[in-house]
Amino acid sequence: MVSPARLCYTYSKSRPGVNERAGPSMAQAVKDKKPREINAQQRRDDLIEATIRCIAEYGIAGASVERITAAACVSRGLVRHYFGSKNQLLVAAFQRLADEFRGVHGEVGDVSDDPEGELRSLIDNTVNGPLFSPNRVHGWFGFWHAARTNPELQRINESVYSLERARYRVLLEAAAEKRGRKIDASQAGNALAALADGVWLEFLVDAPATGVHDFTSTDAADIINLFIDYILGVEDLDTSHSPHGVLGAMLARRSIRRFTERPVSTEQEELLLKAAFSGPSSSNSRPWHFVLIRDEEKRRALADLSAYTSMLAHAPLVIAVLGDPSSEWWIEDCSAATENILVEATQLGLGSIWCGVRNPDGDERDYYPLLGIPSGSDWRVLSLIGIGHPAEHKTPRTQCESDKVSYEAFGQGDGARQGG
Repeated sequence: MVSPARLCYTYSKSRPGVNERAGPSMAQAVKDKKPREINAQQRRDDLIEATIRCIAEYGIAGASVERITAAACVSRGLVRHYFGSKNQLLVAAFQRLADEFRGVHGEVGDVSDDPEGELRSLIDNTVNGPLFSPNRVHGWFGFWHAARTNPELQRINESVYSLERARYRVLLEAAAEKRGRKIDASQAGNALAALADGVWLEFLVDAPATGVHDFTSTDAADIINLFIDYILGVEDLDTSHSPHGVLGAMLARRSIRRFTERPVSTEQEELLLKAAFSGPSSSNSRPWHFVLIRDEEKRRALADLSAYTSMLAHAPLVIAVLGDPSSEWWIEDCSAATENILVEATQLGLGSIWCGVRNPDGDERDYYPLLGIPSGSDWRVLSLIGIGHPAEHKTPRTQCESDKVSYEAFGQGDGARQGG
């Protein structure tokens, strides 16, 4: 019997130019492994993962027992020993992918109080997490092709699709109900599943020779979320569609702490600044100054200055709102400018987070070096605003509380309201 060490050596020598597009090369994976004493479960796992990698790289037809066992650094006999046959190894490998998929999607009937946010987080995990890695995507498509003629693989595939469609249907229906909309949830769920498959296919065929993908996970998430927006009527929050567009943006503004790597455009940046400068100020004193930070090292350094600003490290743009303390009302004026930036960011489809850094005891000089503020000046730092394309989605909300509203005098309820 040929030893695992010999198999690994032979495989790595015979395949020096393994295609990189399915993740780390097979040859490198073999090179990095060393024959070792491992338990039975570990050997099974190694064979399953090697099968997925081989199918991702060579397809079902090219994923021979020789290639799989060489990649796993085990002898051929262990396939029969642990799985009985190559077909059962394929079934176990596809089941591994199916279990990963189920782990992301959860159970059909589990719906939180925020079904829309849950749905968008599910989409984010589907196209940004391990499921969307080249190795897994190529593996999925290899198994999908094989499932057409293999009944056992077909059963696994059908169970996965049944879960996906049902999960989307339940979440879309619950999200639409919260928005007061009636939809054909079954049709919408099927369409969303088809769209998700479509972006996976686009990722698969995009630049396969170089491994450099023009179509990114961010693009995939944007496309799917646009479809969800359409189904749920989110476009009604836009000023061009609703007479209450500004109020819609205020309700839609939520604190976003996770961002994609997609940059904020210079055009969006200019609109954010216009919104900031349009804020009200006492006696039109405009006691503000805005410092825009895109540099990653500076953003990370700013994030490290407080336990409450860690998310700024991942926001593509940070706007520091400075105030001139010679103005008596600088805090109020700069707060109004900050709120304007947040609302405009929402109007532009961006996410934002207001990080208050003003020190009640006097100054924020720790921020001076990073923001380039002269050491002898008196500028105060009111807030740092993280801005970017959101990697999490939260539903619009109003937090109106009638017990915190009085009419004509404190403590008087709606009965004291004057007509008008």
